Amino acid sequence: GTTVAAGGTLEVNGSVAGDAWSTAGGRLAGRGEVKGAGGIYNYGALCGGSLTAGGTLTAAKLTSSGLIEANHACPGSYVNITGEANINGSKVSLLQALPGDSQTVLTAGSITGTLANSSAANPYAASGMLSAYGTVQGTTITATAVAANNLGNADSRQAAAYSAMTHMYEGLL
Repeated sequence: GTTVAAGGTLEVNGSVAGDAWSTAGGRLAGRGEVKGAGGIYNYGALCGGSLTAGGTLTAAKLTSSGLIEANHACPGSYVNITGEANINGSKVSLLQALPGDSQTVLTAGSITGTLANSSAANPYAASGMLSAYGTVQGTTITATAVAANNLGNADSRQAAAYSAMTHMYEGLL
């Protein structure tokens, strides 16, 4: 049968015999294998590993227009597609990352399509103060986190707090 992550996070830590889907509001994650011939259909979020443990989520095929992410705090977390990964319109991001952090989020036998956030000029707003963009090099997709003010129209106190935090971060480098 088909496994569906329709709301919240569904972790595959073992294997599922059929295909796996993530829909809007759902996240498919884990350190296991999706064995269905159709593989993974990602229209929500897809994450190799979990929020607490690194690992690889493996499938034969990927069709995605959703978010593909990895947990930077858990090295070795990524999605491995042994065949074709169609990523047209997908975005990539890193969880628990700092500005400048980069990590592989996906490897595949072949990659088709274009990321929606394929340059620093068009990043995905991962949080109020962090964005991410992705690069495709051959059969690997890497996400890079960058500092960003995604707070929208900030009042003077919020702008001052963002500026102070940015200066503190830069002072740590």
